[in-house]
Amino acid sequence: MRRLLAALALLCAAGTASAVDPADWAAATDRIVDGPEARIVIRTGDIDNLNWGWPAGFDPFSGKSTPPHGFPFKPKPGDPDGTDRIMVGSGVDPKAPDACATGSDGYARETTRPDNLPRPIVVDLGDLGAPPTAVLVQMFIDDFQHRRFDSDFQVSLNGERLPLFEQALAKVDQTGPIGKLISIKIFPEQFRLFEGGKASFLIDDPTSRACDGYGIDFVRLLIDPKPAAFPVDLEGVAVDADTGRAIEGVVVQAALGSGETIADGTFRIEKLPAGLVTALASHPDYESDMEVADLEAGKTGKVRFEMKKRKAEAASIGKSLDENGRVVIPGIYFDTAKATLRPDSDPALKALLGVMTERADAHFIVEGHTDNEGDDTYNLKLSQDRAAAVVAWLAKNGIDAARLSPKGFGEERPVADNTTPTGRQLNRRVEVALETKP
Repeated sequence: MRRLLAALALLCAAGTASAVDPADWAAATDRIVDGPEARIVIRTGDIDNLNWGWPAGFDPFSGKSTPPHGFPFKPKPGDPDGTDRIMVGSGVDPKAPDACATGSDGYARETTRPDNLPRPIVVDLGDLGAPPTAVLVQMFIDDFQHRRFDSDFQVSLNGERLPLFEQALAKVDQTGPIGKLISIKIFPEQFRLFEGGKASFLIDDPTSRACDGYGIDFVRLLIDPKPAAFPVDLEGVAVDADTGRAIEGVVVQAALGSGETIADGTFRIEKLPAGLVTALASHPDYESDMEVADLEAGKTGKVRFEMKKRKAEAASIGKSLDENGRVVIPGIYFDTAKATLRPDSDPALKALLGVMTERADAHFIVEGHTDNEGDDTYNLKLSQDRAAAVVAWLAKNGIDAARLSPKGFGEERPVADNTTPTGRQLNRRVEVALETKP
């Protein structure tokens, strides 16, 4: 009877019943097998809005934002580590005079070390049975404000960075503070990270020193999801930032949905989970762009991507590197299935050389990435050899080799779906990242 009354209350207030039983929200962890949302749903963290509670009839899965709430707050006994607490990036030095007295949010000002150090949220996976075919991560996040404080949050799963999640958090603006559900896919090439039986998620900003505190209410993994209980649609257009002309063939990824722009630059993706819908637009000839639509159940969001042409020029490469800490280098080509640089790579390599020469004190990681065609071990070695080939060229042309670290990732860090030719082309790339030295 208790569960029935709770479900009826939500039905009257929200217009539809949640696929998640509100009677179970108080549990610190939860696992549902063959439920309405997925083959397996696993949650860490109670569903209680960071211990503030929900307004009457509020359903956090419907895409609504919470009303502003107070702070500071602290976890209750039994709250899983990393949930229901304020966390501030480890790069903030608590010993610096008035480190967060100004230019910070209230979360950072009102909390102290070690209580506010970022902590991982661990999801105990148990037996997943059959290998997953799709995995969606959902977090109820609170008060991320990259745009205001220039924070630089890194997101990792069992120690491996999740670039899609990082780009999404860089687009979120949660002044208030308010909370919201966000959904991000895990690529099939990353499913190997679940083989140890635990999924440890860590969000931290170790580099920017921005006083941007945040909170996480809960984390859920949806293994082989079913149609969203609160669906939304997304449509939009991709245009050249300089000319305004439509771009055909842009791959757009949002949660587990994807689409590709047609001749007039438009796309549409249906039946996405409500909440913060993060859409990543990618094209081999353009720099990637991400936009966020804040959607409640039943709504259709509209986004516009204004994409900049990739240019093998020092100014363009340097700007992207300085803004994002990393950059895809366009125009570096190798012989098929080899690590031999082709002669037509010279313009891009010379542009990269100029960037590194100007930043004489910086250290760089040169990364090689492949698509998923071929054996995993072969792809890893090929990517390492290609990164080493770029480093060798740079060292030969005047960059101190001690400032360069080649690193091959093979197919482990895709930026697009490998099921399409465009996606595979996007995944075959050389990236350069600024390396933080102790």
